[in-house]
Amino acid sequence: MARRYRLLASLGLLLASTFAVFALFEAAPGGPIVAYFPWLFRVLHGDLGWSPSNSEPVSQAIVDRLPATIELALCAFAAAVVLGAVIGFARTRTRPRILRGGLSVVQLLCRAIPIVVLAIALQLLLMFTTRLPIAGIASVDTFDLRDRFLHLIAPVLCLAVPFGAWSSLIFYDLFRRSEKPARPTLRDLVGGVAVSAARIGPALLSASLLIESRFAWPGIARLYSNGVAQRDTALVGGVLLAYSAAVVLLQLCAEFSTGSPRVLAGSRRRFSAIGVTACVVLLLAAFGALTANLIVPVGPYLIDQVHWQGYPLAPGTAGHVLGTDENGRDLLSRLLVGLRTSLGIAAFAAVIASAIAALVAMAMNSLHAVADRSALSIIGIRPFGAFPFILAAVSVLVTRFHTIGVLNPRVIALLIAAVSWPAIVPAFRALTPATLGAVADLTACALLLEVTLSLYGLGVQPPTPSLGNILANMQSNMTVAPWVVIAPTVVVIVTLFALYAVADELREGRTAR
Repeated sequence: MARRYRLLASLGLLLASTFAVFALFEAAPGGPIVAYFPWLFRVLHGDLGWSPSNSEPVSQAIVDRLPATIELALCAFAAAVVLGAVIGFARTRTRPRILRGGLSVVQLLCRAIPIVVLAIALQLLLMFTTRLPIAGIASVDTFDLRDRFLHLIAPVLCLAVPFGAWSSLIFYDLFRRSEKPARPTLRDLVGGVAVSAARIGPALLSASLLIESRFAWPGIARLYSNGVAQRDTALVGGVLLAYSAAVVLLQLCAEFSTGSPRVLAGSRRRFSAIGVTACVVLLLAAFGALTANLIVPVGPYLIDQVHWQGYPLAPGTAGHVLGTDENGRDLLSRLLVGLRTSLGIAAFAAVIASAIAALVAMAMNSLHAVADRSALSIIGIRPFGAFPFILAAVSVLVTRFHTIGVLNPRVIALLIAAVSWPAIVPAFRALTPATLGAVADLTACALLLEVTLSLYGLGVQPPTPSLGNILANMQSNMTVAPWVVIAPTVVVIVTLFALYAVADELREGRTAR
């Protein structure tokens, strides 16, 4: 019975999301409800409507491009699961403490690298070091297996590295489910794969849309982006409905699997060296963000008219510690203020989402506490699965209000909170240190969403600096002035690394004495 209710709740939430996006469009006279229900009635009869932006039925547009998306997603998921199983197994079987710590650092680093940043870096690397193709699905019109495989390597790698690290958390709990780990059975491994599909699958599908755009993969991404930009409500609704159905199917994998990983309660001991270092990093980040104006008296908007000659100044030039951006503004100042903006959005979104989740958990007091920590560990990526809905909502807000200025930090934080709170409800079923860990995880995911939105020009708008739009504005200078990209990239990765590390420490039941 509980399984049935969870499945119905997942389906209801996702369908509610499609209605929210549809309502924002206000596509037909009489209001969104008048337009939505006839559309839903046609959908139930297999008619997704007509796409004006593609001049073809929505169902045909989706069917034509769906195989490419499925190919990429399945290959990436398979690679991620294999990588996750290897890392998870290695962490449980490695005895020397320094090696276990090294594996933890690698796993945290892979989780902390934004997918778009990884894709950009990989494309630059492939451009200069190998002959692997960096765009498209094939080089020839006829089917060539080797050619298709070579085109898959780069986009699959971009998805497999971060999601393999997330999957490793599930397999780590699976392999250490007792104090003396036994050899996992085939049933256990199948259960781990099924749980990975349910818990990281939606976020992987969401991320695959970003990777498709970056690597010119002929899947759903371009179709969806065009539909959002041109207010093609039938197309947007059809794609979101297909995505919702895929998420529900992935959820079925976990609900009907029998090998869900469950582990013993964590021992209570001091923070590890990684955890202590992460806490220090977060304190320094908060201090730098709050005292940016004192650390760098030059404001983030002031242009160095004396030394700037139309291109970024190198670090150390004319008192600019990190140099300047392409407009002659001090990079350190913009970086610290951008950190304050992005962390503020992430923290505000996490607080709002946590408050809603706490109220929901109190109202549903019949629910039991979560039995396995892997259910909490994926909180740090689960809200990313709602990125297609956020993208649609943001685009429609801009269209409705006829200005990009509507995308202020408060609006972005509220949108992120609106899709994030369901992920953290399980953490509030029992108030433990793991609850604080879940809030840290949620803050990290909110930061990741803000950076991704701003990278695509749909987040915080210039001249207000944020970590995302600083990276976005400087992509064109990567080859002539690499320092303008390295500094903000390092700040993003280090901040996410620290948040995830603190979350892991709290979730493991470790407390400082």
